[in-house]
Amino acid sequence: MRNEAVMFGFGESLTAGDVHLLTIQDRLAGLLVPSKIYGILAAGRPILYVGPDTGEVAEIVRESGCGTRIPNGDAAALAEAIL
Repeated sequence: MRNEAVMFGFGESLTAGDVHLLTIQDRLAGLLVPSKIYGILAAGRPILYVGPDTGEVAEIVRESGCGTRIPNGDAAALAEAIL
């Protein structure tokens, strides 16, 4: 019962925000995919992806058009994407 209560609020929490931030260090490109990306996609919210242009996350964002990729360290591009 405890897990059901936690999962009940999970979907609501994913739709509460207007946009989701997802970050990956350059050195981890192609090694991992944060599982939260699939929940974000299901919630239908855009993604601000800060990370390398390689790997599965970059491919998902690019091919689906579900968000914007910002290179690591580019604070000006992140600010522009938010505004």
